[in-house]
Amino acid sequence: MADETSTPALQDNVLRLGFGASGAWSKSWFSETKAQALVKRALDQGISHFDTASFYAGGLAEIRLGKALLALGHKDVEVSTKTGTHYHYGKRPTKDFSETNIRKDVEQSLQRLGREQLDILYLHGPDGPQLKAAHETLIALKQEGKIKLAGVCGRLASLKHAIEPETIDIIMGPYNLLDTSCKPIFAQAKAAGMRTIGIAALIAGLGDKQLARPKSLSDIWYLLRALKHNRPVITEARTKLHQIIEHLGHKSAEHVMLAYALAETNIDTVLTNTTRLAHLDANIKTALAEPLEAAVLDELNAFGVSHGFPP
Repeated sequence: MADETSTPALQDNVLRLGFGASGAWSKSWFSETKAQALVKRALDQGISHFDTASFYAGGLAEIRLGKALLALGHKDVEVSTKTGTHYHYGKRPTKDFSETNIRKDVEQSLQRLGREQLDILYLHGPDGPQLKAAHETLIALKQEGKIKLAGVCGRLASLKHAIEPETIDIIMGPYNLLDTSCKPIFAQAKAAGMRTIGIAALIAGLGDKQLARPKSLSDIWYLLRALKHNRPVITEARTKLHQIIEHLGHKSAEHVMLAYALAETNIDTVLTNTTRLAHLDANIKTALAEPLEAAVLDELNAFGVSHGFPP
């Protein structure tokens, strides 16, 4: 947890930053030693919100995160995981929000993470009928003490059905310079008393110049991942993005992009993923920095609109 000498204001800022353990945690170039070092750094700097999923790295991400937290003596942090998506080698992922599958995922996640209760269980990308069908299961899991909070993570199509404060406690969705489509949903959720988590603030490396000059296996993995999910954005907007950020007088595009997401007051926690200590340190530094000025936010919003993205 945060050092006792930290000021309350700094602790509040850091706690708005969450840490994600994702698919990279299964790669041979990312060892358990590196994973534990990252988790330790996050904990030492005051981060207490960790996210993963049962299907990340075939379950290995949950195992490694659980081991790291246990080894470091930290079980009093908030850990979220996900259910509903299954990946099959060489095939498209499938969805299963049946009671049988959700309960199976919950039991496996509890075992892998070494926890007696899941702080947050997200349904991963359900549609309206799938969400409705899972309501009774989520309520039962809360009553049984298997999960503390129930949530929905996904894009706008999933989240627009998720404002159900009697069943859903928290939502997770993308929010970044080039995609603010979930902004009204975050506001609606907060008004209903729900919690909100923002993801994809750094758009899978759009602002990371190092990815253009990969120096390690981790750099290559992140580059390929960014190209797979964001090729149109990267090819059309990357140069312009760096131009406008340099025009604003900022040296780091990643700083501006993360600060932009942190500036959204209807987002409680901004989740970031990394396998590099230096990258984690930079994200924490951004979370501790002064917020972006209103004039800068206006110019960044204008940039997004000019590229055809939602205001």
